[in-house]
Amino acid sequence: MLKKVDNKNSQLALRLTENEFLVKYSPKNCITKFRNVKTVRMALKENVGSLAQIKKGYGPEFQITFIMLWLADLNESVGVKNKLNEDMMEQCAMFIIEDYYYLKISDINLIFSRAKKGAYGNFYESISIPKIMQWFSDYAEDRAEIAYSTNLNEHKQDKNKNPLYALAGVKTIQEKYFDELGKAKKTKDYTIIDKMLSERKNPTKMDFEQTTKDLEKKIKGHEDFILQIEEMKANTENPILANQYDGEIYIIQKQLDSVRTKLENHLKNKGI
Repeated sequence: MLKKVDNKNSQLALRLTENEFLVKYSPKNCITKFRNVKTVRMALKENVGSLAQIKKGYGPEFQITFIMLWLADLNESVGVKNKLNEDMMEQCAMFIIEDYYYLKISDINLIFSRAKKGAYGNFYESISIPKIMQWFSDYAEDRAEIAYSTNLNEHKQDKNKNPLYALAGVKTIQEKYFDELGKAKKTKDYTIIDKMLSERKNPTKMDFEQTTKDLEKKIKGHEDFILQIEEMKANTENPILANQYDGEIYIIQKQLDSVRTKLENHLKNKGI
């Protein structure tokens, strides 16, 4: 159920009381505040707090209350017969906070705005916890990919940063193929593509070993990157920076798991 909010002595509360915070970042006001935020990339760039930072500033009960307000607004905004009751909203809020604590308020607004517009499909006369959690799962997957590519590009452009941030930049044969395919579509010259396809049909031991090395190098680069971020987190006393480092580690870990799976499948198929 919705909890009564009381002012607490915290860093965030020094700027806004809990009631002021709920008003400023209510679903209604966020629609206006983030009206130009149409993409995941734009939501990532917004200088606004995350769910984890809300918890640090106002406490776990307030964090649940905040998400429940969004769920209550969803209940009232879509014309369905079967809605979430308060117990279901509280449970759903707890699930969201547990799995997606790193999301910003701008992310929350974009998810619910998209849902109301039908971007995640028809409601079919009901709102359910699994349905809402699937929205968050789909969004988080897209967000992780975009955040990773954005951070990677920024790190590559900054030559003063540790070279580990470049993540080795090694491409697998499959990635090279799609790069060449994009070039071929522009130049209409498919010579390299034909050669690569021919080599794929008749893989050599050298191809197999090179792809294996490429994937292993990527894995090592990701592992080193995670260790670097963990060291930076250990050396900071700023809770906001620590939370940002946690988000980066989560993103890189997902990429690391993906590359490990590619290597596992590659070894099973012996490069074929």
